[in-house]
Amino acid sequence: MSTPRRINIGALLVAAAGVFVIFLSAPDLFPAVPPGVIILAVAAALVAFVPGRWTPIVGVLIALMITIGGIASGNTIDILNGEENPAAILGTVIQYPALITAIAAGVMATTRRSSSMAILAGRGR
Repeated sequence: MSTPRRINIGALLVAAAGVFVIFLSAPDLFPAVPPGVIILAVAAALVAFVPGRWTPIVGVLIALMITIGGIASGNTIDILNGEENPAAILGTVIQYPALITAIAAGVMATTRRSSSMAILAGRGR
C-alpha cells in the first residue's frame, strides 16, 4: 500500500473523529446519528480493503462532498464564528485540515504510478 493511500485512509479517519467531536459538542447540528462519521469511516474502509488504483478516489469524492456540504450549509462558518462551544470549534479545526489532506493524498494515490508498474514497463531501476 502506497504512502499517499495510507495518508488518505488516516486523514479520512481523523476527519471522522472531528465530525464526532462536533456531534458530541453540538448535537443540534446533526440528526440522531451523524452521517458524516459513518460515511467517512466507510470510505476509509473501502480505500483500505478494496484493491485497485481507483479506490482512493472514493476518499477524494467523499471528502469533497463533506467539505462543500459543510461550508454550503453555513454550519462550519457558524461554528468558526464562535456561535457554538469551543469543543465544536476544535472538532472543526480537526475535521477540515484532515478533509483537505484526504483530498490531496487521494488524488496523489490515484494518479501516481506504482514503482512496480514502472519496473514492469521497463522504466524502473
